[in-house]
Order: sequence, then C-alpha cells, then structure tokens
Amino acid sequence: MAGPRPPAPLQTGVDDQVASEFGKSKHFTNVRQEVIHTTADKVRLVMIGYREALRSRDKWIGPLGISFTLWLGLFTTKTFNSLLGMDEYFWQAFFVIAALAMSGWTIQSIWTAAASWKKGDIENVVKELQGGVTT
Repeated sequence: MAGPRPPAPLQTGVDDQVASEFGKSKHFTNVRQEVIHTTADKVRLVMIGYREALRSRDKWIGPLGISFTLWLGLFTTKTFNSLLGMDEYFWQAFFVIAALAMSGWTIQSIWTAAASWKKGDIENVVKELQGGVTT
C-alpha cells in the first residue's frame, strides 16, 4: 500500500501568461535584507513616539485659527459694546489678552511641530528600532 501523495503545487499560469504577452520574463530577487531583532515592548514604545510625532505636526492648526479669529475681531471692531453687565473696556481687554494668549499657544505649537518633524519620519523609526541614535 502506497503512502499519501504530497499535494501538487499550485499552477497559476501567471508566468506563462506574462511571458507570452511580453516576451521573455525576468525575475529579480532581493537577496540582501536587514533583519531587526527586538522586543514587542520596544516596538510599542517606538510606534507610540512615532504616532505622537505625527500628531504634533497638525496641532498648530487649531491655535492658529483661534488666534487669527481673535486678532481679526480685535482689529475690525471700532468700539466694543457693553454685554452681560461688563463695560466695553472689559471686552476690549478680554480680546487683547485672549489674542496674546492664543498667539503664544500658536508659537509654542509651531515650535513643537518643527522640533518633532523629523521624528515622524519612517527612517527615524527604523533607526530607533535598530538601536541607533535618532534626531
């Protein structure tokens, strides 16, 4: 009694089809690969840093929009009116202080985005996983 036969290899016919349509088919093999051995914890930490770097790239948009709106309101208003029991000087001071605070937040957010711009690069992630020094 003969033993079980091994399964036949899958025949897709893709190589034959490509060869018939385009003439000779060429195959290229990438034989050199870099292999990184690391722990799951290190991968998690590197990917968390990568995610935060990507998020910080866009965090300046909100503060810039608010700052722009406050400065626009401040410069286009001739006189402030009394509202909610507060006189016009209060509202003018409120807009100035709020616009200055938002401008500071915008500058800080842009600075953070610029500082972490390279940290959100794929090459930086690979270097960090290899144990190399990152920028």
